[in-house]
Amino acid sequence: MNLFFYRILFIVFAISIVFSSCNKEESFFFDDLNSDEMELSYNETQCADPWTQFFINKGVYSEAIVNKAEILKEFFKTNQISVLDVEYVMADESNVVTCTECECYTGAVFYVKALRDDVIIKNLVDLGFIITE
Repeated sequence: MNLFFYRILFIVFAISIVFSSCNKEESFFFDDLNSDEMELSYNETQCADPWTQFFINKGVYSEAIVNKAEILKEFFKTNQISVLDVEYVMADESNVVTCTECECYTGAVFYVKALRDDVIIKNLVDLGFIITE
């Protein structure tokens, strides 16, 4: 009888863990997502990003110290893509990519917080962003 009780208790405990974790909004970068928001990410390339020409036109593409998140926000605004926040995370030393071809990843990542809106998400996915939650 005690073994049966412990089995039932274990099953109830396991089910409660599964259902409680399903209701959480999880993200990789932003820790303040609401239920109507989502996070997307984009692995930066050496020079094949859709906004590369925009960066070049701004005169900041080759600068080592530039706030790429702010420039990307400008790119979104210029292209009428509404986002809530943009963050740029540079690669740490263990994640640096040595390939110098245009399509190679730099190891850095752009994170975007956006509303759960089909048009906004489609626009971001069309640019190469992936949903990270």
